[in-house]
Amino acid sequence: MSGASVGLRSRSASLPSDARFDWIMLAGAVWLVAGVAIDGWAHNTIRPLIDTFFTPWHLILYSGYLATSAVLAVTVARNRTRELTWRGVLPRGYDAALVGVVIFGVAGLLDMVWHVVFGIEVDNGTLLSPTHLGLAVGAVLIITGPMRAAWFRTGDESWSRHLTAVVSLAGLVTLLTFMTQYANPFAGLSVSAVSEVVELTGKLRDGSSLAIERVIGWQETRGIFGLLLQAGLVMGPVLVVLRRASLRPGDMTVVLGLNALVMLLVRGNLPSLWPLLAYAIVAGIVGDVLLLRLRPAVTRAHAIRIFAAAVPTVFTTGYFLTALGFPGGVWWALPDVTGTIVLTGILGVLLSYLAFPGDR
Repeated sequence: MSGASVGLRSRSASLPSDARFDWIMLAGAVWLVAGVAIDGWAHNTIRPLIDTFFTPWHLILYSGYLATSAVLAVTVARNRTRELTWRGVLPRGYDAALVGVVIFGVAGLLDMVWHVVFGIEVDNGTLLSPTHLGLAVGAVLIITGPMRAAWFRTGDESWSRHLTAVVSLAGLVTLLTFMTQYANPFAGLSVSAVSEVVELTGKLRDGSSLAIERVIGWQETRGIFGLLLQAGLVMGPVLVVLRRASLRPGDMTVVLGLNALVMLLVRGNLPSLWPLLAYAIVAGIVGDVLLLRLRPAVTRAHAIRIFAAAVPTVFTTGYFLTALGFPGGVWWALPDVTGTIVLTGILGVLLSYLAFPGDR
């Protein structure tokens, strides 16, 4: 996704960033996303102890933000001339990251005020508060800097340089799934007999069959929605990247593997659900085989459609097969399982037509 030189001292606005700048920005962005994940883990696992904005988890989060902001600020200061706009002083593709820094900073200040006035959110409120959504928008613009920079490069590039764009893509997918973890398939094994449905039905005061059926129906609906959402949040960004650049074998393993690892850790589920991590890596390997065999690209529309359908289909199928290995197996009815698998594949194809319209 090749390079010329700009770096921190360059005054040429027409050249893409150099590898050093990409790696520096990626390091700061990963630091920030790690802070987001650690803060999420704290809310999920020790939230009764969190009653203030000033926590060690926020320290990690905002120090990552300050590190990224400092890199961009130094670049702007060194490259600024009367002839160049603020967009021109940054390596190509990173102007949106500067906007992200501003949005994140403003949202962070407002978040502190929000917590003072309304207290600390719990459960889904943590993900849906306006200030946290603002932080997410800023973080997305920051983490995708290396990915956007890769879009402007032409020609072949080293694996090291390519990796910055791939990790940036994985960071984008992870932020999207983090903000929708209330329906994420890695947040809870909603298809298995050892899932929350057993715990929920056991706690019902009303032991009627109707009450239990409602809980089971809600849990299954959540599971279907979560698998569809996961398919969309993975394939949407992947297809956009394929429209602007290329993916190499190994990239899908990085994206799916890192995303599963972070989500399992954020929810505190890795010790009990580690087979899901193994399955996500296998699904990524299958996706890489498809990349190698199909070579999806703008000029190969049929390959794009097959790839877009196959990856989520394999992912969802693997999820159910993995759940079979847990005690009690899968409690969903067979039509629900097979229908969900087919729907994720259809969703992938529909997304491919959004990213690659026309018959080419």
